[in-house]
Amino acid sequence: MGGRVHLFPFSMEGLLAIDLAARHPLIATLTLLDTPHKFRKPSLCAGTLTKHVQQFHYWEYDGRGLPHGMEQYAVGYKGFPVNTMWKLVAVRKQATKRASDVKAPAVVIQSEADENVDPINSDN
Repeated sequence: MGGRVHLFPFSMEGLLAIDLAARHPLIATLTLLDTPHKFRKPSLCAGTLTKHVQQFHYWEYDGRGLPHGMEQYAVGYKGFPVNTMWKLVAVRKQATKRASDVKAPAVVIQSEADENVDPINSDN
């Protein structure tokens, strides 16, 4: 052992990777892809309140950003249970606190087509 680690997490995993990189000097680089910091629909963050009105949030995915004919290959989750959003908000809060402790060089990549994560994330 003793090698350096390069992290390339996707989505919420990026929040966990920020915390990991802040605590471990073996993290050589951190590349964050579509990591949620700000959401397009902030109301989703009110999971404990929203769950009484909407139990499950379905993506409004329409294949945008994919070349014609490739929509059939877009495989992923159909949505998520709204009452679990508070956990994501808690992890995001922890990662935000720890971000200043990350010593590894970092790159933030944010897709404009991400339905829930605001592209402004790459600016922060």
